[in-house]
Formats: sequence, C-alpha cells, structure tokens
Amino acid sequence: RHHNDNNTKKMTTSALILGSALIAFAPTTSILFAVTYSKSQLIIVVTTSAFCFLIAALFSSICYMILPKAFLSMTVPSIFCQAFARIQFVKFYIKVEGAIIQAMENHRREHTSNTNSSSSDNDGGESLTLAMNDWTSGLAAGVGYGFMHAILMCGTLLASEARDDAGVLYQDSCQNIPSVLNTSFMAMLFSVLDVVIMLLYFYAVRRKAEGADGSIMCTIDVGHDRGAKAASANAAIIAALIAHTSAAFASWLNGSMTNGCYFALPLVAAVVW
Repeated sequence: RHHNDNNTKKMTTSALILGSALIAFAPTTSILFAVTYSKSQLIIVVTTSAFCFLIAALFSSICYMILPKAFLSMTVPSIFCQAFARIQFVKFYIKVEGAIIQAMENHRREHTSNTNSSSSDNDGGESLTLAMNDWTSGLAAGVGYGFMHAILMCGTLLASEARDDAGVLYQDSCQNIPSVLNTSFMAMLFSVLDVVIMLLYFYAVRRKAEGADGSIMCTIDVGHDRGAKAASANAAIIAALIAHTSAAFASWLNGSMTNGCYFALPLVAAVVW
C-alpha cells in the first residue's frame, strides 16, 4: 500500500507540473505556432526580442544590486529598464525593416530593367513584405518577451518540483494552492501582458517615426496630422507604462501577505484584460 501511495503521489505531482507548464507557456506557444513559426523573419524577431529582454533584466539586476532592497526601488527601475529596452528594440526593428525594403526596391528595379526576370523572384519579395508588418512583428516580439519572462518566473520552480521527491510546495502567500500552479498563472498573465505592451510600443514608436519622417508608413494605424500622431504615440507609451506598473504592484500582494494570491491574481488579470 505504501508503494501504491508513492506511485499515486508521483503521478499527481507529474500531472501538476505538466498542467502548470501548459498554463504558463500556452499563450506564447500558441502565438508562436499560429503566427510566427512558418516565417523565418518572424522567428528572428522572436529570438532577438528574447535576448533584448535578458539585457533589460541584466540592467534591472544591476539596479537591484546598487539600490536599497525595497519593493519600490526594485520595481520602478525594472519597469523603466524594460520600457527603454522595448523602445530601442522597436527602433532597431524599424531600421532593419527600412534596409530590407530598400534592398527589395533595388531588387525590383534590377529585374524590371531586365525583361528576362522570372516571376518566382517577384513572389519571394512579395512574401517577404507580407511577413514583416507591425502586427505580426509586434506579436513575434511579444512572444519572445513573454516566453522568456515566463521561463524566468516559473522555469526554475517547475524544474525544482520535477526533481524534488519531498512533495508539492505550498507557501504562505497561497496556502491552499500549490506554489507552482500559482506562479504558472502569474507567468501566463504576464506573458499575455508582454504581448499587448509590445504591440503598444510598436504602435507608439512607429507613430513617432511617422511624425519625424512622413515617408515611413505605419501598418497598425495611419494618420495625417503630426501633432495627433505624437499625442497618440505618447498616450500608447503612457498606457503601456501604467499597465506594466499596475500589474507589478498587483503582483506585490502575492508575497506581502498571507494568501495574497487571492488578491494578486484577479488584479493582474484585470490589468491584462
């Protein structure tokens, strides 16, 4: 009977770990396979955005080492490091996109002057244009950010639960729910928020670029007044900062009080939705 109880415990723990992993990585994995997986250009966007997230996390860690160990001094610098990294990433993306478009235009001119140009070359350029736009690239960048964020939030806990035979971990922050399940729900919500915030930054940076150069086209939205474009871009950045800050402060309840997850999870979900 003792042997059967151990087998039941292992099966329950395995099912819990598998379910928690599916919860944590479901949003980003779904978008990855539905939108980005079939396009190599978008896979590059996913990987570079994940690397950009790690760079922002590195600078956040440096701030954590320098500043006092308080929630406010740890959270606010991290939010601004992430915001700065996202903006710089989108700016870099727009520069690369411009270089690709210029190369495609030169390619088309060469083949237009050559009457023997094949139709297959034109199809390749057209598919490249369809793969690179603000909607799909914003989703791809959000997937990179969200997936890496979810790994840092619950990856080590999932691995620890898988190797530990002591049983399922419970904490005071959520006494009636396994810690790995609570963290997985939080990782899922933040990964969805990362996708939304990245789309906002793509919109904002593109609008600012339109205001500086009227020749740059925004594939999420278009406008004609430069003042309105700048105002809407600033509004999108402010909305992203407020959403990120609100979710961060809501998640603080998860570790600051007994059974804080009962307040933190609904509040973070409210920010996301």
